[in-house]
Amino acid sequence: MSPHWSIGPTSVSVLTRPTAHQLGELADSWNLHPVLRDALYEPHQPKCERYDDVLYLCLRATQYLDQTEAVELSSVQLLQRGTEVVLVLPEGKWLDGQPFTGTFEQVPADLQAVANLGPGGFIYWLTATLTDGFHPVLDGLELDLEQIESQVFNSNVRVSERIYRLSREVIELQHAVGALGRILPHLEDLIGQLELTTFFSDLEHELARASHRGQALRDSLSQILSVNATLVAERQNDDMKKISGWAAILFAPTLVAAIYGMNFTHMPELHWVFGYPLAVALMVVFSVVLYTLFKRKDWL
Repeated sequence: MSPHWSIGPTSVSVLTRPTAHQLGELADSWNLHPVLRDALYEPHQPKCERYDDVLYLCLRATQYLDQTEAVELSSVQLLQRGTEVVLVLPEGKWLDGQPFTGTFEQVPADLQAVANLGPGGFIYWLTATLTDGFHPVLDGLELDLEQIESQVFNSNVRVSERIYRLSREVIELQHAVGALGRILPHLEDLIGQLELTTFFSDLEHELARASHRGQALRDSLSQILSVNATLVAERQNDDMKKISGWAAILFAPTLVAAIYGMNFTHMPELHWVFGYPLAVALMVVFSVVLYTLFKRKDWL
């Protein structure tokens, strides 16, 4: 049996991980529009529409999984007809992204404040709760951004992958925030309660704040990715300088050894008693001179 609450004049039922049979019973008892029947079985993108006398709302609850650095989205569907409201949770997740426990320990204070406004008040509370859920996700993403900045300047070689992955999660969150922001004005018109105008206006400001935080995160990740690319290029350039410098230093003695290793009959100082020490001395002098030059130019 699905949980049932009476919140002011509003009757709220919840279907958690509903079966096809349960959804069919709901569709038949409410005489749902065929389009709405399909939407119940396969929730698509967030939307808000009225089909005959039934208001349909599909949104996304968000949760940040810190261990995997992933933004988890779960569908929340709402059907409203008269004073009746049915919440459908296909993944079994509540508005905060946590598994649904089946009951309210107590009616939240912010829901009590709008309980007497009927189903419109409950729908406002639902959207406000989902909006509040964006901020813990943003907090987690911002904390990971700080960690990434430290990794970048500590020359962590795998940080680029983490930046890309976190950027993708920020985009997922932005889509959820943007979808609710686009739906909200239409939802307010469909509800049509003047008492909720101020509430929805505040909610729009809160969504705008979440959207700005998300965009700032995305911009920061883009900048840190550019900084990381610059630092990687600088490190590669330094490595190439060192490799080139040592190659030149080793080339000098190799050149001398190669010439005197050709063993031609007529070669200068070939039979001279000091020929070998002179050749070794030339190798050492060339190497020291080149090492000193490269060191002064900060190549080594």
